[in-house]
Amino acid sequence: MTESQAAGYLAPFEYVREKIKPERDKNNDRRRRTYWWQLGRAGTELKQATSALPRFIGIPRVAKHLLPVWLPAGTLPDSQVVSIARDDDFTFGVLASSIHRVWARAQGTYMGVGNDLRYTPSTTFETFPFPETTAEQRSDIEKWARYVVQVRGHLLTQDPKATLTGLYNEVGHLQETPDAANPVAALVTAHARLDSAVTAAYGWEWPLAEDELLARLLALNLERAASR
Repeated sequence: MTESQAAGYLAPFEYVREKIKPERDKNNDRRRRTYWWQLGRAGTELKQATSALPRFIGIPRVAKHLLPVWLPAGTLPDSQVVSIARDDDFTFGVLASSIHRVWARAQGTYMGVGNDLRYTPSTTFETFPFPETTAEQRSDIEKWARYVVQVRGHLLTQDPKATLTGLYNEVGHLQETPDAANPVAALVTAHARLDSAVTAAYGWEWPLAEDELLARLLALNLERAASR
């Protein structure tokens, strides 16, 4: 909005004038000084990248569990959500797999009292070596990615107090102490199938020890970097 248009929203405009403008007046960015009532960055690149997509992927920048979720078209997340302009189940499935989470833990940083993981796109997403698949392998990953979303969606609707963090806390517990009677066991199974499909696309067997998996991913990363 222009300044006169924004001023029509009396309370928020006054708040911005009192609380934000003094800091913007000292900003080295000329645009931020001049248009002090506007967002510093309007998300133009994200809007353009996702404009033709019915949905796209969001990953929390800092969280205990770095879980991708589908965001509907038109959503403009803040800086605490890493946005990936892809709408295909294959990309979602690979990012939701343990294979990618192992890489994210190794390449990311930790912060906060709870030692939550920080997802840094430059060192985590951009360096991750996605599998090069056959059509059948890709279809298998897509199938299990959809199933993971379906199962966790079902679990969330069954309990209004349930959260993704809570579900995946329980997933971690069940992976250590299996309990087939626990409803979340279905999500554990869904992820195991997804992990198996993703590792098969690399030509590997699942399960793999975390150190071995990380070593293979690093070797693949270096191999691809050398061939560029």
